Amino acid sequence: MTHLPSEIQLGANVIPILVSDDVGDLGFGDAQIHPYPLIRLHPSLSGQQEALTVIHELVEIIDLSFELSLTETQVRCIEQGLAAAMKQTPELLPYLQHRLQGG
Repeated sequence: MTHLPSEIQLGANVIPILVSDDVGDLGFGDAQIHPYPLIRLHPSLSGQQEALTVIHELVEIIDLSFELSLTETQVRCIEQGLAAAMKQTPELLPYLQHRLQGG
């Protein structure tokens, strides 16, 4: 898949992904779970920035959903660790997806 999905399924939540100028203070993206789950990404992001921001905001949604109270530094570390594993081992995601679907 080479295009940004319009939503992410996380448990019972379907989380829309919107491209919007309204993304908070840092200007990359933001995430919320109340009053409804949503991820917003700034339209000016490059491909790599967009991918990192999607991972970052997904970690934020997990943090908010499970009340983990992660710091922003911890979220960034998880984002960078996941991104590095996916980039450096491209067969990892297809393998995990196959196994998680019962294969």
